[in-house]
Amino acid sequence: MVEIAIIQEWVAKADEDFEFALVNLKEGKPFAALICFHFHQSAEKYLKAYIVAHDLGFIKSHTRHSVLGGHPADPVNPVHFFSATFAHSARDQV
Repeated sequence: MVEIAIIQEWVAKADEDFEFALVNLKEGKPFAALICFHFHQSAEKYLKAYIVAHDLGFIKSHTRHSVLGGHPADPVNPVHFFSATFAHSARDQV
């Protein structure tokens, strides 16, 4: 069973990372690596929200193949794992 509260937590955390990165980017802060890091973190958290929402399950790990399943050398189409439902708030801010 899908737990809405967990999905909302992932999306809230992703939104926070995205907003932090976006604000620093718009202000022209000289922290490119940290800005990219937070955009990357937000993408991973949106992805986890999608996975939980669709009850796909994932292993807590810091590797792409553990999150998405399969072998690390396998090609991954992120469109299959990323829903506009969870991405709309991020896109609206750009």
